Amino acid sequence: MTIGCRLYGPQPARALESSATQDRRPLFARLAEAMKDARRDAPDDNPRIPSGYTYLAQFAAHDLVFSGVTRPRLGDPGQAPSAPISPEHANSALDLGSLYGPGPDIRPELYQPAGRMPRTRLALAPMPDTERSFLSRAAWTSTAPQGPEFCVLPRLVAQLPEMTAVTADPRNNLHYLISQVTVLFACVHNAVVDRVEAREPAGSYDGARVLATARTIVLAAYRDIILHDFLARLLDDATHARVVDACARASFDGLRLLGSGSVDAPVSRAFASAAYRVGHTMARGHYALSAQFAENKPASLSRLISLAAEPSAPARIWSLEWDRFFFDDTAPRTPDGRLRNFSHLIKPGINLTLHDEGFFPGDDGVGRGLAYRDMVRCAADGMDDTDAFVAARMPGVALLEPAAREALLAERLPGLDAADRAALAARMPLALYVLLEAQHAGGHHLGPVASAIVGEVFGAGLIESEAETARGRALWRDILGQEAPRRMTGLLSFLRTQTH
Repeated sequence: MTIGCRLYGPQPARALESSATQDRRPLFARLAEAMKDARRDAPDDNPRIPSGYTYLAQFAAHDLVFSGVTRPRLGDPGQAPSAPISPEHANSALDLGSLYGPGPDIRPELYQPAGRMPRTRLALAPMPDTERSFLSRAAWTSTAPQGPEFCVLPRLVAQLPEMTAVTADPRNNLHYLISQVTVLFACVHNAVVDRVEAREPAGSYDGARVLATARTIVLAAYRDIILHDFLARLLDDATHARVVDACARASFDGLRLLGSGSVDAPVSRAFASAAYRVGHTMARGHYALSAQFAENKPASLSRLISLAAEPSAPARIWSLEWDRFFFDDTAPRTPDGRLRNFSHLIKPGINLTLHDEGFFPGDDGVGRGLAYRDMVRCAADGMDDTDAFVAARMPGVALLEPAAREALLAERLPGLDAADRAALAARMPLALYVLLEAQHAGGHHLGPVASAIVGEVFGAGLIESEAETARGRALWRDILGQEAPRRMTGLLSFLRTQTH
């Protein structure tokens, strides 16, 4: 199975059952080629969204659609670890199930062994000093250093050929950057456990209570960061204000725009197959990780994808400096002069790695690359015509006129011929429309249609869990002596004070 299929699954069979979709596949293939050329010709850094949020977005998406039923069983290599998660198992609670799994009683390998039961800390491994090092089980089941810069997910050797890391959700090890976001939150959890355990009454230690308390604390920060930091950057300002207001009132009034269907499907197809796929265009081709991989030798996305698939643990040369990925200003460098990483602007375009035949081959003999797959999947899910979709699901929402769409395509994708631009403008897949409306707004954030879809899905999860989040905020004040962080920079600052 190719890495591309392992990341995103094979092309959906239902796409090939639709003659309308089949007829448009050559058009989608030409569109994907033009999107590849657009990204090559214009790198397009986005000062509003540092690149860490590209992978926080992926981490949160896995949380939204996490299902324990899809995890492979240890010793059962025949079960595919990246089996698609069905809508029936979608989860909108934002409860970090993809980090914690079903708990240490059911998934003990996700937690560090401890003399006291149940286990309370998530399992991490120290980065080895040299590459191609295979960590023994003893190395990663012992207490690992808490700092996220030098930790990795524990490795499985010769047990699951397609799953090399111990993680509740195999998708959290699809590439190195998403695996390190997972490590980051595991480190936060372990640091919180230390503080909670210090408050446990002598002689009446309760591991289950410690774990539950720490998880509630971590979830409060995670959810507030999603609302006040991540969504503030990704959504248009008006939609974000509406989501914040709805969460403050713990009410869905004024939030739902997708009609009754959104009640029955917590993660709507419009979110999963169109609006949230903008993350693919935000991905960079190269990243400055640290002094080892900076301006003169940035790490390529292709290497970061393949690194996660290797059975040996990433060595210390791959350590991340997180302040290159999460920051609150728009300066291209840190105060001490280190190069930062911005996401790419949200416009039609795809970096060369995500168009590479080796990662995303053409399963159907027509097109290739992730942009092509996105368009085919969107069409297969019934969103081949944005006008029809919005009229049915979002009545009253104004759309760009076909002439404006055609002009935006000509501006961004000059390699696409006039006939193709006209055909796409007249009947546009929602996955393309959300990129064009973002381009129309400057590319720094989503446009109104995508903002409404993404805001509703995340807003539903945040509102559903608001009571627990409020308890977690109170625990931050009571146990940790501070307000729960609302920004990733605040979470990193907290972690630094606990691990140094």
